[in-house]
Amino acid sequence: MLRKNLATLANSLAVFAALLALWQSVLWIFRVPAYMLPSPWAVARAVAARLPSLGTSFAITAEEECFIPTRSYSNPSRSWPLPR
Repeated sequence: MLRKNLATLANSLAVFAALLALWQSVLWIFRVPAYMLPSPWAVARAVAARLPSLGTSFAITAEEECFIPTRSYSNPSRSWPLPR
């Protein structure tokens, strides 16, 4: 079980790294301006710089979703938000 979980984690990390490499390659090959598509490192720096604010916002959202009762979707005909 542990070996399967580690293999899944390794595969997920490999796909994530490949997507980051593809993103950076697209920027280099097509010379996309940073204001149109920032590099993965620029995004990582921006997230790191705003981590306390993002953490607070995440905590508020998680609390609202987990602890504040919202509409129940157990009866779709009565409470589904989209028209049928």
